[in-house]
Amino acid sequence: MSGNKSVFDSGPVLLDKPETMLKVLTELVADDATSWRGMIDVWDTGDGAAWRVELNDDKGNQAKAVQGQYLVLTYGRLLVLDASEV
Repeated sequence: MSGNKSVFDSGPVLLDKPETMLKVLTELVADDATSWRGMIDVWDTGDGAAWRVELNDDKGNQAKAVQGQYLVLTYGRLLVLDASEV
């Protein structure tokens, strides 16, 4: 990531749309997926689509966040925050 701006540079990342989830996943996984792995889920709730990103690191830590929550990368760990915590 040297020379490139991280999605986490400006603080907590609002997962406001699926494209933002994909940016986070793409940045963390990079080219090799040795440190981070993950996936994006979508399902019908009856009132529209619900989106979730799941991320796992190589130390066994897991973060699951739904659209509307925030992700913070700190000391190599991901924290999931709600709007009231930001």
